[in-house]
Amino acid sequence: GLGDKDGSGNYAVYWNEGDQISVNGVSSTKTTINPENPGSASFEFSGATLDLPYRVLYPASQSNNVTFAATQNYYEGGFEPGSAPFYSYMEKGMNGSLRHLSGVLRFSMVSDSDHTTLASMTIKAENGCIAGEFAVDFTNGNLTALEGASSTLDYSFGEGLKLSSDPEDFFVVLPAGDYGVCSVDLRTTDNHLMSVRFKT
Repeated sequence: GLGDKDGSGNYAVYWNEGDQISVNGVSSTKTTINPENPGSASFEFSGATLDLPYRVLYPASQSNNVTFAATQNYYEGGFEPGSAPFYSYMEKGMNGSLRHLSGVLRFSMVSDSDHTTLASMTIKAENGCIAGEFAVDFTNGNLTALEGASSTLDYSFGEGLKLSSDPEDFFVVLPAGDYGVCSVDLRTTDNHLMSVRFKT
């Protein structure tokens, strides 16, 4: 989950209750989050025999693939727990660290009208896939889109996100990468449309 921004403008990333990692396709059985630092956790694998090399994934995956949701939902202050994958790879004598497989787009929206309420958003990438299932190359973190992956993702604001003159932030998770120009369509609850384009 996304934590608070620090003095350098960086966001903390925290573990959540119920999070699991997998090692070589075997899911962890117990998670203990450090109460003083929720960015730190320990994971147990009761009854499992794990052999090197270790291929570590979050969220846990039996297939050693990761999924980026094609439909994401507004989550106040961050993104939905479990939506930003990590990986690690360890051979004998190596220390491993979890590395990000995702990027996060932050949108900050304001409105001069008290009646603007966002209903939904669609993002379409010019190049590459931003949603669906991806195979992970554990030696370098490269992702390969699998059949059914899409260059489009949808974002829902549920009952609606009301805008004002104060910025409202929301966050979209997608595979880290360069997708050329992305087009974004934002719809309001009264069916007005705003389209923007930007280079990722």
